[in-house]
Amino acid sequence: MTADDLPTGTATAIAAGFEQAPAFLIVCGGPRAVVSAANQTARLLLGPGAPVGRPLDEVLPGSAGQLLTSMVEQVLATGEPVHSRDVPLGLPGESTERITPVTAVPCPSPEGTPAGVVIMAVADAGQPVSTAPAGGYPSATDVLTTVQQAMLPDSVPVLPGLRIGARYLSADGGVSGGDWFDAVPSGDGRVAIAVGDVVGQGVAASAVMGQLRAILRERLASGADLGKLVSSLDRYARILPGAWATTLCVATLDPATGLLRYCTAGHPPPLLITGSGSRYLPRTGTGPLGTGTTVRLRSETLDEGDLLLFYSDGLMERPGRDTAQSTVELAAVAERAYTPGDTASHDPVDRVCRAVVEQLTAGCGHRDDITLLTVQRAQTPAALHVRLPARSSSIRVARDELGRWLADFDAGSADSLALQHAVGEVVANSVEHAFLGGDDPGPAAIALTATLEVDGRVVATVTDSGRWREPDLTEPYRGNGLAIAQELMDDMRVEHSDGGTTVTLKQRLSRLIGVQADGGSAAPPPASAEFEAELSARPVPRLVLRGPLGLDTAEELRVNLRRAARGGVVPVIVDLTHVSILASVGVQALYEALGRGRRQGAPPLIYAAAGSPAQQILALVELPHETTDPLTSWPSSRAKANGGRPAA
Repeated sequence: MTADDLPTGTATAIAAGFEQAPAFLIVCGGPRAVVSAANQTARLLLGPGAPVGRPLDEVLPGSAGQLLTSMVEQVLATGEPVHSRDVPLGLPGESTERITPVTAVPCPSPEGTPAGVVIMAVADAGQPVSTAPAGGYPSATDVLTTVQQAMLPDSVPVLPGLRIGARYLSADGGVSGGDWFDAVPSGDGRVAIAVGDVVGQGVAASAVMGQLRAILRERLASGADLGKLVSSLDRYARILPGAWATTLCVATLDPATGLLRYCTAGHPPPLLITGSGSRYLPRTGTGPLGTGTTVRLRSETLDEGDLLLFYSDGLMERPGRDTAQSTVELAAVAERAYTPGDTASHDPVDRVCRAVVEQLTAGCGHRDDITLLTVQRAQTPAALHVRLPARSSSIRVARDELGRWLADFDAGSADSLALQHAVGEVVANSVEHAFLGGDDPGPAAIALTATLEVDGRVVATVTDSGRWREPDLTEPYRGNGLAIAQELMDDMRVEHSDGGTTVTLKQRLSRLIGVQADGGSAAPPPASAEFEAELSARPVPRLVLRGPLGLDTAEELRVNLRRAARGGVVPVIVDLTHVSILASVGVQALYEALGRGRRQGAPPLIYAAAGSPAQQILALVELPHETTDPLTSWPSSRAKANGGRPAA
């Protein structure tokens, strides 16, 4: 039969297309999802025995039949399409299963109500389930996990009026898939929230995920509204290999009004948790990406304290659990973990994420990746206003006040330390210089303010009423304070006027999240709040410093450095790993100690673990230092510190 024998639109042409389609196609309906039609591909896939007239859970025994039956029941009940990205379909003659994306759509009657359901799967798109023994191919698994985690965000934004949390777990066995999440603030105060799920596993799925996520962010940056954003992703998924049938739940939320607009493109809908209970938001009826779906949006309004939970279907399709059971369990666990009225910290969003992951995977595990993102509408702490006298003790007060204010937002420790460090440098500059010149020789007053803008940036200003003196370029090791502050911040501006000087610092805030397999946080442990110095003599002299090294502790630091090195004649390790803030005056003291020791032939060896706050400053000002413990190679380290000469 040729194309000429099949007039367009005839029943014969439609039947031939159904029979020869290179996809698994069946039509079923009724209380037990009885199969009424199956094409050639489906009959081959299902193996011996006619499938027509038999319930799905008989045709496909086990979890696949249960899952497909549940999908049929859901379509018949709601009249909306349902998609699952990883149905385990067994192939004749193979001992493995293929993880295959499946879409179920309603087949309407003449009256418009669902009379049946069409189930479609692309037979050759399935990924064989790995049968490698436990512990096999560890290097490949590590690579896959590293690729996936490198493409996922390692933090979520800190925004006024919102609390955001997230959690990601790789599938059991460590083979990552194409799950992703994102929270992207816009300049008008709204935030875009997305959880997506690419078909398949491994590097290919991760690569597709990375491209879709990049397109999503680009469209958001260009100002596209939600409908146009989903349409763009749908068009892109049609031409990007491996992106077909990607599911996505994406929303925009305005914390000022509580208005939520969202789209469920073949993806499970968000769970809304309030003080009176929980409910799943209605699906929008949009199909998976790449299918040419009609984009439909819905809206909700959130009250203060309301919490939204976005998730991928790996949470719903756990071994031994059907979708209906998982749906009920998720709502119950999340509702128990939620505390009504608690909006003063990130505890609710983090607690819900932790409870859902720990309780729902206990015992049964999780075959697929699990991605969670929680968003709560919350109170916004007031702006910070502090007025200080221009004396050295004000530096610590300014850092502490700013730190407490940032803690109200649960800002990440790295951002918080950077802001405190930069503000401390600017306040120190005002303390040292602002009172010089002008008609009033006395100290100037210093004002510190800080606000969190709608785009997630802190804008901090330090204003004094004095006039700064010109820097003396002949003074060694000085002049690093403002340079350090500028490097630590996204932006810094210095404005002089007859009435004084204002320094404006800007820094975008974020919170680190756990994208490791165990969901743990990568945040460093809290540093000591007070300056401490501890000298030990064995196996070699070692001065361990802790806490902030600033203008108010500079003299104490110098005394300890001279005492430990006995004026520069004894080689000593100066350990800065536990230093929380290394201000420019601390850098100056270290340079002085290094120069003094070199003149005496016994320079100190400065050590700060790689990635520590002090190490980042040492690298910035190019002060010679070690990033691994010098005790592991003491002779060679001493020779390096001594300009290549043998250690003293």
